Formats: sequence, structure tokens, C-alpha cells
Amino acid sequence: MINIKPLINPYEYIQITKPKGYSISLKVGEIVKAEVVDILPSGGVVIRMKGAYITVRTEIPLQKDSSLLLQILQLPEDNRLKISLLSVLNQKGQININKAEFSRLDIKSLASLIDIENVTEFEKIMLFQIIKEKISPYRNVIYPLSINSIYPDNLRYAVYNSGIFLESKLKNILKGKKEDLKNDIKANLLQQIEDNNLFHNLLQTNTKKKALLNDIYLYQLLSKLTESVYTYIPISLKQIKNFDFSYKREQNGGNFVKLDLSFEEKGRVLVIVTYYQNYLNIFFKFEDSDFKKQAENHIDKLKQKLSPIKINIFFIEDKVPFDRLETFEISKHLLDIKT
Repeated sequence: MINIKPLINPYEYIQITKPKGYSISLKVGEIVKAEVVDILPSGGVVIRMKGAYITVRTEIPLQKDSSLLLQILQLPEDNRLKISLLSVLNQKGQININKAEFSRLDIKSLASLIDIENVTEFEKIMLFQIIKEKISPYRNVIYPLSINSIYPDNLRYAVYNSGIFLESKLKNILKGKKEDLKNDIKANLLQQIEDNNLFHNLLQTNTKKKALLNDIYLYQLLSKLTESVYTYIPISLKQIKNFDFSYKREQNGGNFVKLDLSFEEKGRVLVIVTYYQNYLNIFFKFEDSDFKKQAENHIDKLKQKLSPIKINIFFIEDKVPFDRLETFEISKHLLDIKT
């Protein structure tokens, strides 16, 4: 029997009775999904977790076919299991998320959660936000590009050497293919940190390098979560705090690009670009209303520069929150993009 209390509690000790002759394999820190398969007349609930059916007594009004996301905090001791309840998703698509517990997850837990099959789109949005909040401000400090050098070839070069492709490059090398690692940021950071540690170098620059290395790993998680290329552009411009770039190619050949910029004074600007049926569609989302008006006044100049390409330009309404545009599938649905 398991007792689960409402999500206002950060964690809960639950009573568990293992089915006779069946052992449930659990690990501390592990994240598991459970499904509500039946509601008993007594008020109890039967859930399926890791292939085992377990009876649950809960103060949360659960419904059949609901999904639970749980993290194991402590292994069973005297039939007591300490868990954290991350979210409840019912069959109507309504979700109750424990934001405090999601934000507490470390990188390894986030990585394991992304690996779980059937992570819902709502959980992806929450994960996306949590991972981005963990990214430090150092990603534009080392190896910056000049604003004047952002051309297609240079941009492609910067993305490919931003560090998120290092493991793929290493796999190619093992297959006998040639890869140049000398300009890969992650490869350089790993080497520099290793060299600095040999001489017990505790300079602040080394701390920043470790933070950037951690950020690159987080961008790799974002790439896996969104099934896209998701990285940062190390641009050297005081007015821009950060510049994130993501690209996804659909199975039918459509292209989907997202530029996420944060300005020191003007706030956040999100640009979504799609190419569909020989039309270039550009969607803008501004945090600052005055900045939005300035952009609207210069749209004709943008169209002239992109001529003779067929172009459609749209401004996303202020009432649409940024987090609704964080993942590709949600933003495509919202914008009715058929790429």
C-alpha cells in the first residue's frame, strides 16, 4: 500500500507492499513513470510502476489512465519509500506540476528524465524552462564572434564548433573519418581545464571555463529534448546578453529555425523562421512593446533585403506567453505551421 499526499509537500514517505514473489528494482535519484490503471471501490488506486501493479492510498483525487512522474529519494526501509512527486497528468491533458521539485533536479536526473519514453509535451516545456534557468551567463564570454562576422558560413562554423557536436565528431574519428577538433570549444575547454588542474590553477577564468563546459552539456540536453540542434552563438556585442540558436529539419524536408535573443535594455526577442511551399515565414515575439513598434516600422526594409524571396512576416500577440513557444511541436501547433 502506498500513501501519496498532495503536491504541496516537497516529498512524501509512502508505504509499499511488494507483490509476493516480485522484486521492484529501484535506484536513488531514479525517475519513474507510473500509470493509474484502476480505481477500487474502497477508494484505493492501482498503479503500474516498472511492470508491477501496486495498490496506492492517496489524498490526491486521481483518475483512471492518469500518469504520475516520481523520483526515488530513498530506497525502501521497513517498507517505507521516500519519493518526490513531480507531476500528475490526467486523461484530459490537464497537468499538475510540482515546480519546486522540478527545479531541484540535478543534471544527471534531468538527463535520465529526457531518456524516459513518452515524456509529455507539457513535461518537455517544464524541462526546457528548468534547463535554461540552469545555464550560467558565461556562454558569450569565451571565443566571441563579432556582430559583423555573422554570415551563413561563419554561423554554420560557429554552431558546429560550439561544443555540442564533440561526441559525434569523436564517433566519426573512431570510424576513420577526419574531424578537426582544434577549434571545437568543448574539446578546447576539456584540454585547458585538465592542463590547469595539473598546475593547481585556481584562477577565476578557469571557473568560467568550467561553467561554460557545464552550459554546453545543458545545451546538449536541450538538443536531445527538442530533437534539434540547440546551441548558443558566442557573439561579442554589449547590448546582447545572450543569443541562442536552434534548428530542426522535419521528416518531410521542412526547415524550422528559432533565434532567441536577450537584450540588455529591450528584453527578450524570439524569432521563428520556417520555409514552406517556397515561402519564407518569419514570426516575431517581443517582450518590449516599444521595441516591437520599432521593428514593425522597419519591416519593409527587411522585405527589400530579402527580395526576391517570397516572405510572410507575422507578429505574435503579446498575450501569447514565451513558454508556449519553447518547443517546436507546441509552437508549430500554435502558429499553425505545416512544415
